[in-house]
Amino acid sequence: MPLSLLQADGLVGSLPIGDMEVVDAQFEIYDYDGKVDFAGADRKPPTCLRLDLKLLIDGSDHCEHLSAGSSDNTVPSSDYQTLEAQHEGVKGVYLNTKLMQFMGTLEAKGYPKSMLNNFTAKSIIGLQFTAERPVAPDSGIKRSEKQEKYGPPTFFGCKEIIRLPKGVAAAAKAGGAGATAGAAAAAAKPTGAAAKIAAAKAAAAAKAAPVAAAPEPEAGNEPNPEISSRAVDLVIDIITNAPNSALAMNGVKVKAFSALKTEDKAIKDEILALIMDTDWLASNGFDVTNSVVSIA
Repeated sequence: MPLSLLQADGLVGSLPIGDMEVVDAQFEIYDYDGKVDFAGADRKPPTCLRLDLKLLIDGSDHCEHLSAGSSDNTVPSSDYQTLEAQHEGVKGVYLNTKLMQFMGTLEAKGYPKSMLNNFTAKSIIGLQFTAERPVAPDSGIKRSEKQEKYGPPTFFGCKEIIRLPKGVAAAAKAGGAGATAGAAAAAAKPTGAAAKIAAAKAAAAAKAAPVAAAPEPEAGNEPNPEISSRAVDLVIDIITNAPNSALAMNGVKVKAFSALKTEDKAIKDEILALIMDTDWLASNGFDVTNSVVSIA
């Protein structure tokens, strides 16, 4: 049946979505294929988990980069299999990164926690899952005109697990009834009221998850380097996903507020203050013309 091309019938998010398999995976430092001048802006690109994916419906290939934040804080191991702290101050990966958002959906669908606690990139190869791009939680702020037209921000997530990788399936089986039940529940396809309940539980769990405390501010008037790095990554993510790779400052603030909804208040306030500072934006490689932000 031919598909409608009416705006009213369009989907939120970007393709691909659907059933797919992870055919390869590794941690790497990603420079957005040269689209962002990190050297000119005197900052480092993010460390990402690269997933090479195959769509099961037609065998076509797709690559997804899931950011873990700035490579100032985390870097790939020498074999590209694990994520390592760059310095002693890094205790974990922030919950609002693309990597943790994706892993959160896997965990919610029954992926064994022991495999996430000791995660290696190769352990996820062979995973078959239904991919989706869920809409980010509503910030409660009235949407701008552009948001009404193009829709709210989304992220790459797992709607359901079709088949666990062999090593992970063995770990789930060895984990006993609890792990097996979790994997079995992940294979179920909740619909209607059941799906709404599952989504509500996942949202409640995410909201209740602990957040990192704000780093101690450094002496002087310079912003905390870790906070500044996170703010840069957030603005890059917002701008590169905006129509025409540009967005009004108020729109950037709204999207940032939504992304930081569950963040520690002190951290959130510092990041938002930087994002709304035109001098800071300019010094970090962004262009602000007529209150519209783009990558310089």
